[in-house]
Amino acid sequence: MKRPFFSIVIPTKNRPHLLRDAIASATLQNFDDLEIVISDNYNDIKTKEVIDEFRNDGRIKYVRTERELGMVDHWEFALRQATGRYILVLTDRGFFKQGALRYIHKTITT
Repeated sequence: MKRPFFSIVIPTKNRPHLLRDAIASATLQNFDDLEIVISDNYNDIKTKEVIDEFRNDGRIKYVRTERELGMVDHWEFALRQATGRYILVLTDRGFFKQGALRYIHKTITT
């Protein structure tokens, strides 16, 4: 399998109402050479339900911790799941402006 140029890592905990917008901003980018790693810090079922809304997007990789972790440990866990050449962290309450990945890619490669 080809290594993606970007890994977008989205660590989340107990904010499914915000997570949907973060995921959508990543999936709607005009740059496709990416994976989206959503790391669920031992959340309830509502987070999984939000992620399931995007289940047809093959770029999404869902991982869940085996137990609740502190923030630093959770972020380290999430980052270890990424396989991209470059890793971007997007918090569950954040979002990417349209065209952001294409702009970053152009900046890196020129």
